[in-house]
Amino acid sequence: MQLIRGKTIILSLIFLCLCCRVTLATLTGYLSTETGGIITAGDKWGEGPISISWNIYPEDGYFHYEYQMNVPRGEISHFLLEVSENFTSEDIFNITPLAGSFGFISIDWFGSEGSSTPGIPEEIYAVKFDDATGLTLGVAFDSTRIPVP
Repeated sequence: MQLIRGKTIILSLIFLCLCCRVTLATLTGYLSTETGGIITAGDKWGEGPISISWNIYPEDGYFHYEYQMNVPRGEISHFLLEVSENFTSEDIFNITPLAGSFGFISIDWFGSEGSSTPGIPEEIYAVKFDDATGLTLGVAFDSTRIPVP
């Protein structure tokens, strides 16, 4: 009886594992200068809240990412999104503006050289959505890379 009970438990666990499917939930978030979640350098964007929000959800075989940045004045010239150091252009596809516009993307190391990212504390490896215009920049893209919450 002991052997049969052990086999039954093992078979039940195997069946349970085969029937269960792991799914990843939608990741949403919001950061703002009002809540201390964003620190800016300089006063290009003036007084008022600067915010970034995101929605990331799984699709069939990839993840869909949406980001939106808002500033009160001045224009957004670019948006940097930090990625893993082995991230390449093959890892990002279906790139679409959702609000505002941008001209092109590049993937590289970005730091405080020049005047485009003043005050950035250290270099980051990132996707740069460049040549943007407007007070709001929304971007969407798909990637096979799993989001890091």
